[in-house]
Amino acid sequence: MIIEIDADADAGAVAALCDALATHDDVTAWPVSMGGRRFVAVSGDETCVPDIDAPIVVGRHSTNTRGYWLVDRTNGIAPAIVNVGDTPVGGGPLWCAAGPCALESFDDAVATGLTVRQQGAHALRVGMDVGLVAEAADCLQVGTRNMTNQALLKELGGAGRPVLLKRGYRTPVEEWLRAAEFVVAHGNPAVILCARGISSFDASLRFMPDLGAVLAARQRTDLPVVFDPSHSAGRVDAVAQVALAAAAFGVDGLLIEAHIAPEHMYRPGDGGQAYKPGKIGSLMAACNAVREIAAGL
Repeated sequence: MIIEIDADADAGAVAALCDALATHDDVTAWPVSMGGRRFVAVSGDETCVPDIDAPIVVGRHSTNTRGYWLVDRTNGIAPAIVNVGDTPVGGGPLWCAAGPCALESFDDAVATGLTVRQQGAHALRVGMDVGLVAEAADCLQVGTRNMTNQALLKELGGAGRPVLLKRGYRTPVEEWLRAAEFVVAHGNPAVILCARGISSFDASLRFMPDLGAVLAARQRTDLPVVFDPSHSAGRVDAVAQVALAAAAFGVDGLLIEAHIAPEHMYRPGDGGQAYKPGKIGSLMAACNAVREIAAGL
């Protein structure tokens, strides 16, 4: 449940409201502000939340049906543009982050980063221990297997930097949006949704590129949506085609696994899907062209 409160309510009144709402052991409540509006987020069984007629309460919004309210596009709260560093994601040209899935060699990562930067990529994507990057990264990525890790999502709500939230490979779109809501409700509206492949009965590719999820997310939220073609295809000879298809579906950006020397990679399978860094520029040019054509149809 989301309870909207008066923008001018004093801290004492807000704290008292949170305490009154969370009298049941299965209910917690905390204040959150965004977009010039103030709310109290309530987690737990809504039937256990008392109906408090406090002067500071402007409205009560149930999340029982969909599991989210703050990121619902009809409410105009979630941002359509999220800045990663100095670069906006959403509402403009296609954004691109490229690099190794995991940091295995510092020298290879630097060489890859320099190359993709020269090719026009806006960010270096690299997976590593969160303790090492939390103070330096411009954006924090939540991998597909951690999408439902509520302890992590809660921490990211207070991280003070953008969060790129990958969809779980066996997760419905609605659950993905609930995970985004959890981050936003804990104080961080700067969430970028990252679609990718999902589990399928067919083994033609490692995962099935679910482009319908892009349309579904667009219909439900204003949050930027990017796509990871590498972890959809699972093979380098299909990355460009999947990226082009995602561009036709109007994604705001691409997250591409790239590596200067894929034969050096230790992780099983990653080398086989690593795109050549020197080809990022031509791929992005093609994707931007396809995106523009599709938008005019």
